[in-house]
Amino acid sequence: MDPLTATIISSIISAIEPMLTESKPEPAPFGIVRPVQPGSAKAVMEPPREGYAKFGGKPLLLSPGLQIRNTQNFIVLSGSIQQPVIVRYQVDPAGSVNRVWMLSAAEASLPDPK
Repeated sequence: MDPLTATIISSIISAIEPMLTESKPEPAPFGIVRPVQPGSAKAVMEPPREGYAKFGGKPLLLSPGLQIRNTQNFIVLSGSIQQPVIVRYQVDPAGSVNRVWMLSAAEASLPDPK
């Protein structure tokens, strides 16, 4: 194999390797706290299925414009959630869930705002 091909293959493998190893998501950097959203409720969310998700055992319709944010505040797809997670969620005027924030262990332990 010529050196150019070996270099290209080596760089591809080194770029893909981190994606193949399972890693836990990094917690939010120290000192950065996401604000508690007014009107949000805390619950355990079951993985969404067919446009619905259970929040604390209660099935709720998911809004077509649903935004789910992970512990790093990135938007994630509902299909990527495969196990129950502790969340804060908001319901729109039609009664559909339109915003969900997945909580880190530190955020989940904080008391509800008064």
